[in-house]
Amino acid sequence: DLLTGNEAARLLGEAIGKPDLQWHVISDEEARKGMTAAGLPPLIVSNLVELYSSLHSGELAKGYERQRPEKLGPTKLKDFVPVFVSAYHQKNS
Repeated sequence: DLLTGNEAARLLGEAIGKPDLQWHVISDEEARKGMTAAGLPPLIVSNLVELYSSLHSGELAKGYERQRPEKLGPTKLKDFVPVFVSAYHQKNS
């Protein structure tokens, strides 16, 4: 699927009874602090911050757009929703 963050959040949020769920972009520094506080190793934190930063800036999509497949795969986010809902309820029960 090619969905925006808000589209994915809405689809998943509706499935778990949180229809107002939203996608929020956080700064690189907020991401760095959160991952460091969670105990991730510094190298992984740096690499993930770089990855997410390139995603949000559009840099990561440039290569994809140059070599975009003619046809996307058959699995869509809506197909994954039941699996997500099951895992979500197991964790939150």
